[in-house]
Amino acid sequence: MNEVVENGIKSITVTGGNAELYTTIVLQPPSLPTDESTTPPSPPTDESTIPPAPTPLSKIIVIAKLEREDTSWVGENLPDWQNAIYTVDNINASLHTSVNKGREANAYLTYLVNSYDELPDIIAFIHSHRKGYPGGWHTDAMDYDNVISLQTLNINFVQRQGYTNLRCIAVPGCPDEVQPFRNPPEAYRKHEHAFPAAWKYMFVDKDIPSVVGTPCCSQFAVSKEQVLARPRSDYM
Repeated sequence: MNEVVENGIKSITVTGGNAELYTTIVLQPPSLPTDESTTPPSPPTDESTIPPAPTPLSKIIVIAKLEREDTSWVGENLPDWQNAIYTVDNINASLHTSVNKGREANAYLTYLVNSYDELPDIIAFIHSHRKGYPGGWHTDAMDYDNVISLQTLNINFVQRQGYTNLRCIAVPGCPDEVQPFRNPPEAYRKHEHAFPAAWKYMFVDKDIPSVVGTPCCSQFAVSKEQVLARPRSDYM
């Protein structure tokens, strides 16, 4: 038997008499170096190399209320939200509208005008009532609860889309709630009677649409970028 090792390959030749019976080749793994200089370095542990956690989005709730209404539920149940609660019938309140007119729209616009230069990332405009039926019938959450509605709101979706209605159910409102040229006109639909003049005032060069539909009911969330897409003067 003759054994030869060359370049990590061992060959064994067995012979019988004058003849070679067979040759076996054995592959040997190369020896691993023991030099510590070849050991891969450990990952750095310096905290300066760890990227910082993303900063949470800032967010605020804007509400219009009457002086008699209790909105303490906002701060008690939504402590991670700032809030701006406007009392519409008391000009001595810390936050108030100049006149009690226009329902919640007046408070919403007052906030946008006054806070235009210091808006948080997300603004939720909601009603002063917390929950229950019939007062909160239009709040699209368990028990008609605005706390649940905001706790389950997908903030990142609002940030991406710019606007989201807090009511997912389309009715009432869609597909054709407002028809400015309804024929024959219906006396109780006062918003339709006022719609053409209001549209021309706000959108001077835009044709008045014959049909407008959107889920009700004045509760929605917007991103700062969406608000800033228009100048402050458009909200005045």
